Amino acid sequence: MNNKTINRGWLLALFVLLAATARSQGFSQDGLYYKVLSADDKTCELTQRPTGSEDECGSDVTIPATVTSNGVPYSVIAIGSGAFDNCAISKITIPSSIGRLDDDALAVKNYIPRIYINRTTPPITSDYAFTNASLTKGNVTAYVPKGCLSNYQSHSIWRRFNLVENVEKVDTVYASNMLFASTGPYSCALIEKYNSNCVFIPKAVPIKGTLHTVSSFKFKGNRSL
Repeated sequence: MNNKTINRGWLLALFVLLAATARSQGFSQDGLYYKVLSADDKTCELTQRPTGSEDECGSDVTIPATVTSNGVPYSVIAIGSGAFDNCAISKITIPSSIGRLDDDALAVKNYIPRIYINRTTPPITSDYAFTNASLTKGNVTAYVPKGCLSNYQSHSIWRRFNLVENVEKVDTVYASNMLFASTGPYSCALIEKYNSNCVFIPKAVPIKGTLHTVSSFKFKGNRSL
């Protein structure tokens, strides 16, 4: 065996090692943790959180469709196991780029009351992607794109949620286990409540720094006082 053959062998081994390293490399951004799935395709997934990072992502989470690491843009195509392990989240927005939810993908502390998903068809979803509390009837409301309600109603996992067509975007605020939406410059409506049959409705709530008087009730789904 000559030196050229040996050198080619070392170069091939080095290339394989670098490719494996690129695939397994991870990075964090804005409290979320990612793992590169393919350096060639520039894809990544949300990945398991390190111990003690539960509070980093916050209670209102918006997952980006793309993230950049070391100057390279990656498309976020999946939520991996343990991506939100033990996090306390009241609202999450999932981009259309995400096509897969693995086991324990949304295994948060208790459950996520409001899920906004921008994908027209349900992502491939593991039977164990959500906590048991998430699948208890009435706990979770999933807002899906306009015209796509039937796609989610026919899905074995997503149809367990209170499905709402996200017809329009309005300013909202989540307070005292209730969701308020603005109906005008100084008025708002109570549109949802969570985990309570007896609630105290305030006279007004602040939305984006302006006090809005609670003027009406517009409950969605089966929720009622």
